[in-house]
Amino acid sequence: ILTASRLPFTMAQDGFLPRAFSVTHRRYETPWVAIVVGAAVCSVLSLLPFARLIDIYAWLQMTSYVLIFATLLGLRRSHASTARPFLLPGKTIGLLLATVVPTILALAAMLYKLVPPGSGLDLTQLYLGVGAIASGPAAYLAYRLLRR
Repeated sequence: ILTASRLPFTMAQDGFLPRAFSVTHRRYETPWVAIVVGAAVCSVLSLLPFARLIDIYAWLQMTSYVLIFATLLGLRRSHASTARPFLLPGKTIGLLLATVVPTILALAAMLYKLVPPGSGLDLTQLYLGVGAIASGPAAYLAYRLLRR
């Protein structure tokens, strides 16, 4: 539950969530609002079957890794002249292998979960999964438009 509070707390500090999530306790200096909201979300999720929780966790993890890889590629392109203390062997080819191959594997694993061998496509999971993933970029675009 404590780890569920870190992301909303940081996002609130950066202005991507309401400031209430960044409120800290006067005495303990903990982000108590983010902790309470995170606990509430975890409590609701605990009502789901365990297998569904594993699916949700796997989708979230794979999506976050794909976003990390996309960010790495974007930053390497936009900050090409920045000095780096660590370089991947193989230069551009090495970077692409280190990012594109795991991305393809993550997407294949997500597709495999949607279409297990010997069964049809589970459209409910497809809609829920893609909708959940798309909600992040949609919320970010709405945020950017509202800030203007």
